[in-house]
Amino acid sequence: MSTERETGVYKYCDEHGLDILRNLEIKFTPPNQFNDPFEFTPHVINSNPRRTVNRTLKNKAEIKEMYEEDKAAGIPTGNFRQYRQRFAGMLPEVRRRMIEQSGQTSDAVQSRYLDEVSSVFGVLCLSSRRDSILMWGHYCDKHRGLVIGFDGQHDHFSVKGGLRFVNYIRERIAYDMSWKNGSQELDDYFQRIVISKNDAWEYEKELRHIHELAKLKQKPLGDGKLGHFGSFSAAAIKSVTLGAKCTKPFEESVRALLQDKRLAHVKLDRAVLHPSEFALKFE
Repeated sequence: MSTERETGVYKYCDEHGLDILRNLEIKFTPPNQFNDPFEFTPHVINSNPRRTVNRTLKNKAEIKEMYEEDKAAGIPTGNFRQYRQRFAGMLPEVRRRMIEQSGQTSDAVQSRYLDEVSSVFGVLCLSSRRDSILMWGHYCDKHRGLVIGFDGQHDHFSVKGGLRFVNYIRERIAYDMSWKNGSQELDDYFQRIVISKNDAWEYEKELRHIHELAKLKQKPLGDGKLGHFGSFSAAAIKSVTLGAKCTKPFEESVRALLQDKRLAHVKLDRAVLHPSEFALKFE
């Protein structure tokens, strides 16, 4: 876990923040459900189509996938052994066509990349700040919700690579299909793509915790879809901040939850509009 990170990290919440306090569970979101459609979506290129195609044609799993696609399309294939025998006889022509169509292949990979990543990984998005007027407006029901402060150095955030700061960039990251599996270029790319975001979002000061969806608890959401949740210790919570427009009933609900002896250590305060500046105070 990065030593440059301050201890406090924050989750901006609407009324669902009550569920986090009540259940001590927090949602990990697949990237294709984020507000930013460019998340986890590289610019896919293929700098060496011939190398890429040759590697593909030597891969039994890739040929098996072609076989299944042709079979599903109703193309006569025979069994897989027969398919591979015919495939070997057509190899020069197949190679030529695949190289010619490499541009279309790159486009196809780019179009499905986000959904494929999102079927495997979920992300917990936190912030190193709790005073963003924009985030209070976007994620906290127009300042009527709350922000939960966590201890970023708690053991809960040290697994699966720990919390990582987002890098805000101006140019999209490239993914080169010709990179060899296991190469340094590919490893560097994977390390960058999960924590890179357009600099228009820099005000969020985001940190991320990435987890495999299959290893998280599944629960139905209000829209009927399944959400993925990770449990954490009450000791990981440091504070709860009510929004400047928080209603009295909502505040009472929060106070009732903080009566739980496990949360007796949690500090409660409220965001207040600064009288002369575009800023929030906390008291």
